[in-house]
Amino acid sequence: MTTEDSPGTDVTGTDVADADFRRAAHATADLVSDYLADLPGRPVWQPMDETARRALLDAPLPAEGRPLDELIGAIGRDVLPYPMGNGNPRFFGWVNSAPAPAGVLATLAASAMNPSSAGGDHADVHLERAVVRWIAELVGFPHPAGGGLLTSGTSMATIVCLAAARSRAARRAGRDVREEGLAGLPPLVGYVTGETHSCVRKAAELLGLGSR
Repeated sequence: MTTEDSPGTDVTGTDVADADFRRAAHATADLVSDYLADLPGRPVWQPMDETARRALLDAPLPAEGRPLDELIGAIGRDVLPYPMGNGNPRFFGWVNSAPAPAGVLATLAASAMNPSSAGGDHADVHLERAVVRWIAELVGFPHPAGGGLLTSGTSMATIVCLAAARSRAARRAGRDVREEGLAGLPPLVGYVTGETHSCVRKAAELLGLGSR
């Protein structure tokens, strides 16, 4: 069955796909809610069962997709039972934050939109700029004189910041790194303490500055 406005669209199939998604979405919400509710009573961390570990490591490349309910079942069976532990209230072993319920829900909406923040007049761009401004206000940064962007984590943020510093230092030396690259540029030196995180060294290496 097709419609005149959308030739070739299977209306019945679309309805079925929508019903499948709604059913799987509800199942996922229950699965995640149960997972978060059970965390306080679970061990903070425990090693994976060898069979479960090998099932993930040796999983064959699928030739085709699988039904959503089967996928959700696999997540509940093979993934959620073996967390890093950072969601447990007794977790003090690393810097990873615990999952926030608001963040879990917002991630679902963000994934549904799956936008690019490279530009354009859409909510994602303006929301990112607002959040960056909020962070600047929290730390007292003179935001009107600058800007920023959200990254996947501190390691990526360090690369971006060091790249900006590299470009500024090179420009003072009379060279445009974005146009001409690093060849012929005097050695650039960064000063860090002995407690500096390893991501700073990795960023220097990735940006061609060297870690010596």
